[in-house]
This record gives sequence, C-alpha cells and structure tokens, in this order.
Amino acid sequence: MNAIFSLYNLSTKVRDLSVHVFPLVIGRSPDAGITLDDRWVSRRHCLIEVQSGQLLVRDLGSKHGTFVNDGQVTESVLKPGDKLNIGLTTLVAAYEPPLANKAPAAISV
Repeated sequence: MNAIFSLYNLSTKVRDLSVHVFPLVIGRSPDAGITLDDRWVSRRHCLIEVQSGQLLVRDLGSKHGTFVNDGQVTESVLKPGDKLNIGLTTLVAAYEPPLANKAPAAISV
C-alpha cells in the first residue's frame, strides 16, 4: 500500500510524506520510521500498520496520547482524510481504500 501523510506543525503545513513500508513507528526516536522533533511526542509514540487494506493506528503507551479526529484512541482505523494528532503534530492520511469498500462501477451492455 502507498499512503501520503500531509504533516502539519500546529496549523502550518510542513510537507507531504510518501510512505510505502508498513508497519511504521512514529516518534521522537531516530529509529522511528517518521521522526518528529516535538517534545510532546514519545520516542515510540504510535504504530501504523495495514489491515484488510486500511491503515490502523495503535498507541504504543505514549504519555500524551494519540488522537484521531480529536478523539483519543488506543487503536483506530485511519481512513483517508482522517487527522492523526500526536503532540503538536498533525498528520492527514491519504490513500486508496480497498476495492471492496468502493461502490461498483456501472456496467452497460
């Protein structure tokens, strides 16, 4: 799966990150897949993995929590357009959902 995360610090867009290797750890650690310079982010803050063609985010016992669309989560599906908030950083997910969840195309005969 390929996903693009738009990265915001407070309200300012910093950059877009293209990700195609999962599972992915986000945190302050230099060993994290996405390393954030944010004092409110734990070294290993959360994990993003692919399950059934969707992104799943899991908090890794962070001190300040992981939030999806402003609600604190321990684990949650991350749908396209959802906002993942960790510390002062927001990541907005963009990816193609699995074909099974899309409406069937019209077929004309």
